[in-house]
Amino acid sequence: MKKRMIVMVLVFSLLASLCGVSAFAEEKDVEIKFSVGDDTLLINGESVTVAKPYVVGDGVTLVPVRVITEAFGATVGWDGETQTVTLTYPDVNIILQIKNPVAEVNKRAETLLAAPELTNGYTMVPLRFISENFGAQVSYDNDTRAITVTKTADGEGSMVVGMNESKFIGDSYYGWRMENPKNMQMTWRSFDGSEMEFSYDDSNWIGIMLQAKPEEYDFEESFSEWKSSFQGYSTLVKADKDTATTGKKVMHFQLKDKTDFMDMYEIETEKYLYLVEGSFQNDNKELKEEALRILSTFETTFESTDTYDLSNVKDGVRKFEAETMKVSISVPQEFYMQSDEDSENSFVFMSGEAENDSAIHMEIYSKDNVKSAQELAVFDQTRNKKTLNEEIVVAFDDEVKEQAYDHFVANVYTYEFKTSDQNLYVKDAFFEKGEYVYNIAVHVQLPNEEKEAYADRIINSVTAEEVDFNEVGSILLNNVAPEGVTKVEDLNKCTLEMPKSFMEISASKTGIVYTDITSGTAFVATVLTDDEYNYTKVRNELKETETMQKKMEGVTITKTLEEASVGNKKFLKLCFKTVENEATIYTEVHAIAHSGMAYLFMAVYPELGYSAYARETVGNILKSVNFK
Repeated sequence: MKKRMIVMVLVFSLLASLCGVSAFAEEKDVEIKFSVGDDTLLINGESVTVAKPYVVGDGVTLVPVRVITEAFGATVGWDGETQTVTLTYPDVNIILQIKNPVAEVNKRAETLLAAPELTNGYTMVPLRFISENFGAQVSYDNDTRAITVTKTADGEGSMVVGMNESKFIGDSYYGWRMENPKNMQMTWRSFDGSEMEFSYDDSNWIGIMLQAKPEEYDFEESFSEWKSSFQGYSTLVKADKDTATTGKKVMHFQLKDKTDFMDMYEIETEKYLYLVEGSFQNDNKELKEEALRILSTFETTFESTDTYDLSNVKDGVRKFEAETMKVSISVPQEFYMQSDEDSENSFVFMSGEAENDSAIHMEIYSKDNVKSAQELAVFDQTRNKKTLNEEIVVAFDDEVKEQAYDHFVANVYTYEFKTSDQNLYVKDAFFEKGEYVYNIAVHVQLPNEEKEAYADRIINSVTAEEVDFNEVGSILLNNVAPEGVTKVEDLNKCTLEMPKSFMEISASKTGIVYTDITSGTAFVATVLTDDEYNYTKVRNELKETETMQKKMEGVTITKTLEEASVGNKKFLKLCFKTVENEATIYTEVHAIAHSGMAYLFMAVYPELGYSAYARETVGNILKSVNFK
């Protein structure tokens, strides 16, 4: 999280009654009522008929797994070969095996009082064990043999994850641990584990955020910036620094206002920056003091003794699962999720390593829109061949080919490109499952001798279950350029035609801004009316612009000022390229004088989109220019 965002979090925490957890996934109230031996249960107010629950061993009630799915909304997976059940619930993952008395809860082994059973084709699981790990309370009436399971949406009674009683929590991948805030719930954790929040309620919470240490990071400068940022918002009561430990620097701030108290640490190590913060209400003194003590135990080393490991890294990857579309993919451990974690059909992961532009893009569309995987693959390849800069794209496959993976046969194509700031191998794979088409594009940083094997490992890790189209519905491909043109008629006595692939950003009588969804080209038209313009004046001003551009760092004139015929009109044309932060953009300026006004038409192309197709499209816009 960028510092500006963190500052905003701090400010709103202290000034807006701490709405810190309002954006997290909503959980529902749960209530299960039944008596042992009944096959009709009351689940969340609804009568549901199931296989009869029964008691085994030392009073352990086994219920069909359907009870768990309908009551909690948990996701259930079943492996018939190993007879293994996987139950997934927010921040809780339980693995059970038929006849096995040992379960796995968030990668930690726990012994059951009774093993799951397969009875008359129904998977029967221990109710209390699962319910309590999901944060619910279970009560039993000896007289009536009635069982009641309750859980409120605020998760009252649950621990950090499930019912975790470890003294510490931490992350072995990122190398930290602190005392377990047992009175709080984990209400948020990002896919890569770099951000998380624990909360007691909306007004009392602890947050941990970390990032790879930027090359330009300066501890003293950061300390001053933080200290200055608090002015005018709250009362600063502590601003300390500790730089005595080799390889570790710590700054510590405390702030307060009439209702709230905030505690914050920023810790610099050789590899990471850790931001550890908490905000608490002043009137809950006991909770505040305990939370402040817990925050003070944060350390930038991981010790496994009596520590619950939050890391989801296994064998160098993190497994991402999309619940709605029932699709999963193994993502390299250094990747973070760039797309919205609530998205249902579009997932983007980027490498968090410096100088590494590797990425994974996954998109899912319905067949009622894209027809088939083969058709979408051909369409996608054709579009890329047309719109990508042919001068920098190399090794483009001539055609789409079929390739077999463990769980599907995909239509694939590959290409490579090298811009001033990127050098990538891209493998695009398309496959079908039921009524949906899946597209996985893997971008591999070059040079890499195992580029294809690297991409194939990621694609091969994808699994997808068939989903019900009646429940999920249509998912449309929304980056297809529409055909036709839109007429712009009110540009101060000038009209022109914009392709419908260009999206309007702004428009007025003196200027328009559009951007092309296919090539990334921006088109800007500006009318100058502040002087009496003619051909000579426009030419002189453009010549001055050319002279200025030549003096600017990172700018190269690619075509000096000249007269160019476009359609039936003569424009003055100037072209240059700009390199900034290693990224290159190309700019073409066309200018013309009419009725005492100057009309400037500027096209700005990203390097990868600076293709003959993009330049031809801009040429067609200029041909459509007409004066009233």
